[in-house]
Amino acid sequence: MIRIFLSRSILRGLCVLLWSMLSTVAFAHEEHGPHGETHGDVGKSAQNPIANMISVPIEADFNFGLGPFDRDQTLLTFKPVYPFKLGGGWSLVTRTIIPTFIPQPITTTPGKDVYGLGDINPQFYFVAPPKGNLTWGVGPQLTLPTATKTATGADKWQAGPLAVVVLTPGNIVTGALVSQSWSFADASGGSKRPDVSEMVIQPFFNYNFKSHPGWFAYTNPVITANWEASSSNRWNIPVGGGLGKTFAIGGQHVQAKAGAFANVVRPDGGASWQAQFSLTFLFPQ
Repeated sequence: MIRIFLSRSILRGLCVLLWSMLSTVAFAHEEHGPHGETHGDVGKSAQNPIANMISVPIEADFNFGLGPFDRDQTLLTFKPVYPFKLGGGWSLVTRTIIPTFIPQPITTTPGKDVYGLGDINPQFYFVAPPKGNLTWGVGPQLTLPTATKTATGADKWQAGPLAVVVLTPGNIVTGALVSQSWSFADASGGSKRPDVSEMVIQPFFNYNFKSHPGWFAYTNPVITANWEASSSNRWNIPVGGGLGKTFAIGGQHVQAKAGAFANVVRPDGGASWQAQFSLTFLFPQ
C-alpha cells in the first residue's frame, strides 16, 4: 500500500510540474531558441514522428475504470527517437517504446497491483525523401518479451509491418501511423498465453497557433484492434485531445503536452477514459 501511494504521488507530482511549466511559459514572448530557431518550427518538427530530429519523449498515462472493480492503471513510457541519414535522401528513423507499469492493477483482484517493465517495442521507419508537404515511411517492428511480471507483458515474441504518412501544410501537422503485430514464438517454453494479433492505428492532428508561437492543440488517439478477440471485444477507440507548448529551458528545447481521451468503443473491462501527460526533450540537428 505504501508503494502504491508513493508511486501515484510521484506521478501526480510530475503532472503538477508539467502544468506549472505550461502555465509559466503561457505568456512568454520569446519566440526563438538558443540558436535562433523558432519554437514554432521546432515544435512542428517534434509533432512529425519521422522528422530528422533526435527526441526523448516521456509520457505518463492514467487509465481509469479497468475491470469489474474499476481499477486505475498508471503507465510511464519512454519513447526515444533517433534518425540516421541514408543515401539518396532516404533516412532511417528508429523509435523504441519502453513501457513501465507503476502500478499495473490485477483486474480480477480488488486492491492488488504489480510493478514492472513491459514488453519493449523497437520500430524502424525507412523514410522516403519529402515531396512538398508530404513525407512517408515504412518498415518493420519487433516486440521483445522483456516484461518483468506476467501482468505487464504477453510472454510472446512478436513482429510485423508498420507505415506512416505525414502532411505539413502551413501551421498544421497531420497524418497517421498504422502497424500490425503477430506473435510467432513463446518466450517461455510451454507458454499457454494467448496468441497476439493486434493492429494499432494512430491518426494525429496538430494545429499550431500563429498568434502564440510554440502553442498548439492536438489529438492523437491510439486505436487498437485485437484480432484474437470476439467481434464485440475487438476494438478500443478513444476520442479526445489536448494542448501543448514548445519552449526552451536554458539551451534545451522542451515540448510539454496534456490531454484527455474517452474510450467511446472499448472491450469488456477496458478503461473508460485516460489522462495523458508528456514531456519531450528535443535535439534539433
